[in-house]
Amino acid sequence: SFGFLKGGARAYLAVSGGIDVPVVLGSRSTYILGALGGHQGRTLKAGDELPLGEGSGKAGLSLPANLRRAGN
Repeated sequence: SFGFLKGGARAYLAVSGGIDVPVVLGSRSTYILGALGGHQGRTLKAGDELPLGEGSGKAGLSLPANLRRAGN
């Protein structure tokens, strides 16, 4: 759950093996205003289930601290 939007915002979800949705215009991302890509071209709703690709089996991977964005 995200709070009230005060300005432009992005949210990213990374899953080992990826989210197995169709590639649209070379991407699996969602463009909500154009209703393109991602999960049925829309925002996620309660109860949605995303199909996952096959993972690498490597646990414990994380983004290095110097590449993380500091919270506001």
